[in-house]
Amino acid sequence: MIRKRMSGYVVIAAMTMPIAVHAQPSAVSDSGTMTVPFVFDGKRPPVWSGGALLVADGLLFSPSAFMAFNRDGRPISSAGFSIPEAFKTSIDGFARGADGTVALCGQSYASDGRGAPFIALISADGDPQRVIRTEPYMPAVVAVAPDGTLWTVGHELNFDSHSEKGVNREAGVLRHYDRNGKSLGAFIPRSSIKDISHFTLPFSMLAATADRVGWLHYDVRGRAPGAYIEISRDGNVSSYPLPQPQGAQPYFLDLGGMAITDAGDVFAVVNNFTNKQPSSFTLVVLNRSEGLWLPVRMPVSARSARLYGSNGNELAFWLATGGGGYSTVHFFTPDKR
Repeated sequence: MIRKRMSGYVVIAAMTMPIAVHAQPSAVSDSGTMTVPFVFDGKRPPVWSGGALLVADGLLFSPSAFMAFNRDGRPISSAGFSIPEAFKTSIDGFARGADGTVALCGQSYASDGRGAPFIALISADGDPQRVIRTEPYMPAVVAVAPDGTLWTVGHELNFDSHSEKGVNREAGVLRHYDRNGKSLGAFIPRSSIKDISHFTLPFSMLAATADRVGWLHYDVRGRAPGAYIEISRDGNVSSYPLPQPQGAQPYFLDLGGMAITDAGDVFAVVNNFTNKQPSSFTLVVLNRSEGLWLPVRMPVSARSARLYGSNGNELAFWLATGGGGYSTVHFFTPDKR
């Protein structure tokens, strides 16, 4: 682990750190399911944040409607989104706040192809609140902290939003905003990250709690080292390098999501492959004191899994076990360690 107290940036050093298999693993207990009247197949993966499951409907790369479901699977809000003057709008990341506000990030495009990156906020009753322009910074992932502030991951591109030529490579990629779009901080210089895939879905995952924000990023083919980076409320920045998990195919890493519980534990899903096909998954938890990722015993098995986020201290999963048209979310509660 690399840890520094900083007001601005932290430089990440590459390290090799195997997942610990000698340590006694933690375990999680089954705490129920919820069924949502919405088919996830062919859609963007939902996220669990702000106490609800937020799902996107519409085109895969340009969803135009968002719905939230509570722990019982009942719909509690819905909202549409568009930028009327834009020729095309692309939405990359979305998340929900504790007050029901939905945060989106992406780009709107003019007819000549020029893009304007933005963060948008939709109130709990479905009314657009504001659109915050962020150029030249292009946010691709967004999280809403319990205090209503916004965290994003992205990088700067030039005016046509197609290249990094001429931009500030020391500008931070992890940024913090208030609800009006005022910058509250920028972390991790662009020059410290080798591959742009680390800024984009599905290779970039972000979660925010009351006392920390965590960013998990990696390269699917292992061309550049990944890491879990955490910023505490007091500005302490910690970096935990992300290794190739045992059993993973060489140069291939498929992470199926990340979550931070209210207790502060960080979990991630590693999807394992056999003959290039998903065959099982492993849940791992971060041991900060030793800088190790520990495997976690699960009461179920599946070909693959997606960790949507956390509901307090519950973990919300989708499991590839087959099934019908309605979608089921499985909840598991980590045992106290």
